[in-house]
Parts: sequence; structure tokens; C-alpha cells
Amino acid sequence: MSVVVTQAAVQTDYRMLSDIELAIKLNQDARLALAHSAQEAVGNPDLLLQYHQQDVQLEQELKRLEMEYSALKEKLEGDEKMKKNAVERAFKLNI
Repeated sequence: MSVVVTQAAVQTDYRMLSDIELAIKLNQDARLALAHSAQEAVGNPDLLLQYHQQDVQLEQELKRLEMEYSALKEKLEGDEKMKKNAVERAFKLNI
């Protein structure tokens, strides 16, 4: 794989990481707003149930996003380690 292709792939991965971070933040904000709405709807059990179901869905989505974030972060760390090792090997060969 050429350096240009590798660099483009790394840039794409970092963009994806940034997108996931934004999605996590938006999810957390939505859950916070939902909790606030649930506090205001204390006397309405049907509305509370609806809010609870929405919160469960948001929580599941958050867990999925966090797993995806973690996997991508590990991949990027592995790529960086591989790149560092390749540079070290290249310098050893040129000595």
C-alpha cells in the first residue's frame, strides 16, 4: 500500500472518529433533554413510558457508538504503531 493511500485511509478514519464523537455528544444531549422532559411529565404514566422507551433506544445506540469509537481508536493506535515500526526499520536498514 502506498504512503498516499495509507495517509488517505488514516485521514478518513480520523474523520469517522470525529463523526462518532459528535454522534455520542448528540446522543448524550438527547438523553439529557429526555430526562428533563420526563421530570416534567411525572404525573403522566403513558408519557413517562414513552420517554423511557426512547431513553432505552438512545442508550443502546450510545453503547453501539462507544463500541465503534473504541474499535476505531484501537485501529488508529495500531496503525500509528505499525507506521512507527516501519520508520524505525527503514532507518536501521539505511545505517
